[in-house]
Amino acid sequence: MPFLDHLEELRWRILFSLLAVLVGTLVGWVIVERVDVIGLLIRPIAPLIPGGHLKFTSPTEPFFITLKFAFAVGVLLASPVVIYQIWAFLAPALYEREKRVIVPALSIGVLLFLAG
Repeated sequence: MPFLDHLEELRWRILFSLLAVLVGTLVGWVIVERVDVIGLLIRPIAPLIPGGHLKFTSPTEPFFITLKFAFAVGVLLASPVVIYQIWAFLAPALYEREKRVIVPALSIGVLLFLAG
């Protein structure tokens, strides 16, 4: 396979991974809004804060905090897809003996990820 074909495949793998992160971020936004993650994180320290509410120093700060939480959830949700895309790009270049080592390690890693 010529070098430019490798770059083309890498480009599509990266785009698909970014699309998965984007979809995960949108799902994460819904989760963060419905579950009120920020409220859950504030609850333990609310008695220590004067007035029991956070003070925002910028009008956009609540939006960006929610966006950052949604992005973190999106990355977590999309990580299996991203790992698969990395594997699908690298696997054709590996020898069988190298795959025999990586496949069990990757499987255990995915199981540990799902276990939390």
